[in-house]
Amino acid sequence: MKIILKKLLPKKILSYSVLFFCCTIQFFAVDMELGFQWDTYSSAKEYGVPGFSFLLTENLSENIKMSANIENLYALNYNAKAGVEISGKYFMIAPSFLFALRSGKISPGISLNGMINFGSLISLAAYTNFAFSPSYFSSNSLIDVKSAIIFHTKNSDIELSYKYAATFNSSGTDSNHSAKLDVLAFEYGFPFKIDIFFGAGGYKESYDASYFDLDVDVGGALLFDFQKGGRYTLKGECEPFRMLRTSEEKVPFAISLTVGFTLE
Repeated sequence: MKIILKKLLPKKILSYSVLFFCCTIQFFAVDMELGFQWDTYSSAKEYGVPGFSFLLTENLSENIKMSANIENLYALNYNAKAGVEISGKYFMIAPSFLFALRSGKISPGISLNGMINFGSLISLAAYTNFAFSPSYFSSNSLIDVKSAIIFHTKNSDIELSYKYAATFNSSGTDSNHSAKLDVLAFEYGFPFKIDIFFGAGGYKESYDASYFDLDVDVGGALLFDFQKGGRYTLKGECEPFRMLRTSEEKVPFAISLTVGFTLE
Protein backbone atom coordinates (compact mmCIF):
# COMPACT_ATOMS: atom_id res chain seq x y z
CA MET A 1 0.00 0.00 0.00
CA LYS A 2 2.84 2.40 0.87
CA ILE A 3 4.56 1.67 -2.45
CA ILE A 4 1.36 2.43 -4.38
CA LEU A 5 0.88 5.74 -2.52
CA LYS A 6 4.47 6.77 -3.19
CA LYS A 7 3.96 6.21 -6.91
CA LEU A 8 0.53 7.82 -7.22
CA LEU A 9 0.75 10.77 -4.82
CA PRO A 10 3.31 12.91 -6.75
CA LYS A 11 1.50 12.19 -10.03
CA LYS A 12 -1.88 13.21 -8.60
CA ILE A 13 -0.51 16.42 -7.11
CA LEU A 14 1.19 17.32 -10.39
CA SER A 15 -1.96 16.53 -12.40
CA TYR A 16 -4.22 18.61 -10.14
CA SER A 17 -1.73 21.51 -10.14
CA VAL A 18 -1.50 21.54 -13.94
CA LEU A 19 -5.29 21.31 -14.26
CA PHE A 20 -5.78 24.23 -11.87
CA PHE A 21 -3.28 26.43 -13.71
CA CYS A 22 -4.82 25.55 -17.07
CA CYS A 23 -8.28 26.51 -15.80
CA THR A 24 -7.13 29.86 -14.43
CA ILE A 25 -4.61 30.87 -17.11
CA GLN A 26 -7.38 32.55 -19.12
CA PHE A 27 -8.03 34.98 -16.23
CA PHE A 28 -4.51 35.88 -15.08
CA ALA A 29 -1.07 36.52 -16.56
CA VAL A 30 1.30 33.58 -16.09
CA ASP A 31 5.11 33.66 -16.04
CA MET A 32 6.83 30.46 -17.10
CA GLU A 33 10.50 29.48 -16.92
CA LEU A 34 12.15 26.31 -18.20
CA GLY A 35 15.78 25.49 -17.49
CA PHE A 36 18.23 22.87 -18.74
CA GLN A 37 21.36 21.96 -16.79
CA TRP A 38 24.40 19.76 -17.02
CA ASP A 39 26.52 19.07 -13.93
CA THR A 40 29.35 16.79 -12.81
CA TYR A 41 28.68 17.03 -9.05
CA SER A 42 27.45 13.42 -8.87
CA SER A 43 30.35 11.07 -8.07
CA ALA A 44 28.40 8.18 -9.58
CA LYS A 45 28.39 9.78 -13.06
CA GLU A 46 31.87 10.39 -14.44
CA TYR A 47 30.81 12.57 -17.38
CA GLY A 48 27.96 14.39 -15.65
CA VAL A 49 24.20 14.20 -15.75
CA PRO A 50 21.51 16.32 -17.42
CA GLY A 51 18.87 18.06 -15.33
CA PHE A 52 15.94 20.40 -15.67
CA SER A 53 14.13 23.09 -13.71
CA PHE A 54 10.67 24.55 -14.05
CA LEU A 55 8.85 27.57 -12.64
CA LEU A 56 5.24 28.62 -13.15
CA THR A 57 4.03 31.84 -11.48
CA GLU A 58 0.50 33.21 -11.67
CA ASN A 59 -0.40 36.73 -10.53
CA LEU A 60 -3.77 36.48 -8.79
CA SER A 61 -3.64 40.15 -7.76
CA GLU A 62 -1.12 42.94 -7.33
CA ASN A 63 0.11 41.46 -4.03
CA ILE A 64 -0.67 37.73 -4.32
CA LYS A 65 1.01 35.13 -6.52
CA MET A 66 0.71 31.38 -6.89
CA SER A 67 3.71 29.37 -7.97
CA ALA A 68 4.83 25.82 -8.73
CA ASN A 69 8.44 25.00 -9.38
CA ILE A 70 11.01 22.22 -9.66
CA GLU A 71 14.50 23.30 -8.58
CA ASN A 72 17.58 21.36 -9.68
CA LEU A 73 20.14 21.18 -6.85
CA TYR A 74 22.61 19.19 -8.99
CA ALA A 75 23.92 15.65 -8.38
CA LEU A 76 20.42 14.23 -9.14
CA ASN A 77 18.81 16.12 -6.24
CA TYR A 78 15.65 18.23 -6.62
CA ASN A 79 13.17 20.35 -4.66
CA ALA A 80 9.57 20.54 -5.93
CA LYS A 81 7.34 23.23 -4.41
CA ALA A 82 3.81 24.60 -4.80
CA GLY A 83 2.56 27.56 -2.78
CA VAL A 84 1.53 31.18 -2.57
CA GLU A 85 3.44 34.46 -2.18
CA ILE A 86 1.96 37.46 -0.38
CA SER A 87 3.87 40.72 -0.64
CA GLY A 88 3.55 44.36 0.35
CA LYS A 89 5.69 47.46 0.32
CA TYR A 90 7.76 46.37 3.31
CA PHE A 91 7.44 42.57 3.44
CA MET A 92 7.03 39.29 1.57
CA ILE A 93 6.00 35.88 2.88
CA ALA A 94 5.75 32.68 0.84
CA PRO A 95 4.61 29.37 2.40
CA SER A 96 4.53 26.28 0.20
CA PHE A 97 4.37 22.49 0.15
CA LEU A 98 7.65 20.74 -0.56
CA PHE A 99 8.77 17.43 -2.04
CA ALA A 100 12.52 16.85 -1.66
CA LEU A 101 14.29 14.29 -3.83
CA ARG A 102 17.60 13.14 -2.32
CA SER A 103 19.54 10.06 -3.41
CA GLY A 104 16.51 8.70 -5.24
CA LYS A 105 14.15 9.06 -2.24
CA ILE A 106 11.22 11.50 -2.02
CA SER A 107 10.39 13.21 1.28
CA PRO A 108 7.36 15.52 1.72
CA GLY A 109 7.62 18.69 3.77
CA ILE A 110 7.02 22.42 3.98
CA SER A 111 8.88 25.53 2.91
CA LEU A 112 8.63 29.07 4.25
CA ASN A 113 10.35 32.10 2.74
CA GLY A 114 10.13 35.67 3.97
CA MET A 115 11.62 39.12 3.46
CA ILE A 116 11.46 42.49 5.22
CA ASN A 117 12.42 45.71 3.43
CA PHE A 118 13.90 48.57 5.41
CA GLY A 119 13.29 51.41 3.00
CA SER A 120 14.91 51.08 -0.41
CA LEU A 121 18.46 50.33 0.78
CA ILE A 122 18.41 47.17 2.92
CA SER A 123 16.39 43.93 2.99
CA LEU A 124 16.53 40.97 5.36
CA ALA A 125 15.52 37.55 4.02
CA ALA A 126 15.04 34.06 5.46
CA TYR A 127 14.41 30.75 3.72
CA THR A 128 13.50 27.43 5.38
CA ASN A 129 12.92 23.95 3.95
CA PHE A 130 11.91 21.01 6.14
CA ALA A 131 11.21 17.52 4.80
CA PHE A 132 10.78 14.15 6.46
CA SER A 133 10.33 10.49 5.61
CA PRO A 134 6.69 9.31 5.97
CA SER A 135 7.85 5.92 7.28
CA TYR A 136 10.57 6.87 9.77
CA PHE A 137 11.75 10.37 10.70
CA SER A 138 15.48 9.66 10.83
CA SER A 139 15.66 7.62 7.62
CA ASN A 140 15.59 10.47 5.10
CA SER A 141 14.78 13.84 6.68
CA LEU A 142 16.39 17.19 6.05
CA ILE A 143 16.37 20.83 7.02
CA ASP A 144 17.75 23.86 5.15
CA VAL A 145 17.86 27.27 6.81
CA LYS A 146 19.23 30.35 5.08
CA SER A 147 19.40 33.97 6.22
CA ALA A 148 20.56 36.90 4.13
CA ILE A 149 21.06 40.64 4.17
CA ILE A 150 20.73 42.46 0.85
CA PHE A 151 22.10 45.93 0.14
CA HIS A 152 20.39 47.77 -2.73
CA THR A 153 22.47 50.38 -4.55
CA LYS A 154 21.77 52.37 -7.69
CA ASN A 155 23.21 49.75 -10.04
CA SER A 156 23.59 46.60 -7.97
CA ASP A 157 22.15 44.26 -5.34
CA ILE A 158 24.75 42.87 -2.93
CA GLU A 159 23.72 39.83 -0.88
CA LEU A 160 25.56 38.29 2.07
CA SER A 161 24.06 34.99 3.21
CA TYR A 162 24.60 32.16 5.67
CA LYS A 163 23.11 28.68 5.27
CA TYR A 164 22.83 25.64 7.52
CA ALA A 165 21.78 22.33 6.00
CA ALA A 166 21.47 18.91 7.62
CA THR A 167 20.35 15.48 6.44
CA PHE A 168 19.22 12.91 9.00
CA ASN A 169 19.52 9.21 8.14
CA SER A 170 19.84 5.89 9.91
CA SER A 171 23.62 6.26 10.23
CA GLY A 172 23.58 9.75 11.72
CA THR A 173 23.58 13.35 10.55
CA ASP A 174 25.40 15.03 7.66
CA SER A 175 25.58 18.79 8.13
CA ASN A 176 27.22 21.79 6.57
CA HIS A 177 27.58 25.50 7.23
CA SER A 178 28.22 27.85 4.32
CA ALA A 179 28.54 31.56 3.56
CA LYS A 180 28.08 33.29 0.22
CA LEU A 181 28.62 36.68 -1.40
CA ASP A 182 26.43 37.42 -4.44
CA VAL A 183 26.64 40.62 -6.51
CA LEU A 184 24.04 41.41 -9.18
CA ALA A 185 24.98 44.39 -11.38
CA PHE A 186 22.53 46.12 -13.71
CA GLU A 187 21.62 49.36 -15.45
CA TYR A 188 18.02 50.60 -15.36
CA GLY A 189 16.45 50.58 -18.81
CA PHE A 190 19.09 48.20 -20.16
CA PRO A 191 17.99 44.54 -20.70
CA PHE A 192 21.23 42.99 -19.42
CA LYS A 193 22.45 41.98 -15.94
CA ILE A 194 25.59 40.31 -14.60
CA ASP A 195 25.63 38.10 -11.51
CA ILE A 196 28.85 37.02 -9.75
CA PHE A 197 29.04 34.91 -6.58
CA PHE A 198 31.62 33.36 -4.27
CA GLY A 199 30.95 30.92 -1.43
CA ALA A 200 32.66 28.63 1.07
CA GLY A 201 31.29 25.78 3.19
CA GLY A 202 32.32 23.29 5.86
CA TYR A 203 30.96 19.72 6.19
CA LYS A 204 30.73 17.33 9.16
CA GLU A 205 29.34 13.84 9.84
CA SER A 206 28.01 12.90 13.29
CA TYR A 207 28.99 9.24 12.89
CA ASP A 208 32.64 10.15 12.16
CA ALA A 209 33.95 12.72 14.65
CA SER A 210 37.21 13.11 12.75
CA TYR A 211 35.53 13.96 9.43
CA PHE A 212 35.63 17.57 8.27
CA ASP A 213 35.71 18.94 4.74
CA LEU A 214 35.90 22.44 3.31
CA ASP A 215 35.07 23.67 -0.18
CA VAL A 216 34.98 26.85 -2.24
CA ASP A 217 32.34 27.55 -4.89
CA VAL A 218 32.48 30.31 -7.53
CA GLY A 219 30.31 31.21 -10.48
CA GLY A 220 28.34 33.77 -12.40
CA ALA A 221 25.42 34.36 -14.72
CA LEU A 222 24.38 36.54 -17.65
CA LEU A 223 20.74 37.63 -17.59
CA PHE A 224 18.82 39.09 -20.54
CA ASP A 225 15.28 40.48 -20.28
CA PHE A 226 13.66 41.42 -23.59
CA GLN A 227 10.18 41.68 -22.03
CA LYS A 228 7.82 40.31 -24.69
CA GLY A 229 10.84 38.75 -26.40
CA GLY A 230 11.48 36.54 -23.39
CA ARG A 231 13.99 36.24 -20.53
CA TYR A 232 17.22 34.27 -20.83
CA THR A 233 19.78 33.27 -18.19
CA LEU A 234 23.11 31.57 -18.86
CA LYS A 235 24.79 30.40 -15.65
CA GLY A 236 27.97 28.56 -14.77
CA GLU A 237 29.65 27.53 -11.53
CA CYS A 238 32.37 25.23 -10.27
CA GLU A 239 34.08 24.01 -7.12
CA PRO A 240 37.79 24.86 -7.65
CA PHE A 241 38.83 23.78 -4.15
CA ARG A 242 37.80 20.95 -1.82
CA MET A 243 40.06 20.03 1.06
CA LEU A 244 39.55 16.25 0.85
CA ARG A 245 39.59 16.01 -2.95
CA THR A 246 42.17 13.60 -4.27
CA SER A 247 44.46 14.35 -7.20
CA GLU A 248 42.56 11.88 -9.39
CA GLU A 249 39.21 13.64 -8.89
CA LYS A 250 38.18 16.30 -11.37
CA VAL A 251 36.87 19.74 -10.49
CA PRO A 252 33.05 19.53 -10.63
CA PHE A 253 31.12 22.16 -12.57
CA ALA A 254 27.61 22.99 -13.72
CA ILE A 255 26.19 24.98 -16.62
CA SER A 256 22.58 25.93 -17.24
CA LEU A 257 20.34 27.81 -19.64
CA THR A 258 16.95 29.11 -18.50
CA VAL A 259 14.28 30.57 -20.79
CA GLY A 260 11.31 32.50 -19.45
CA PHE A 261 8.24 34.16 -20.99
CA THR A 262 4.84 35.54 -20.06
CA LEU A 263 1.47 34.10 -21.15
CA GLU A 264 -1.34 36.66 -21.21
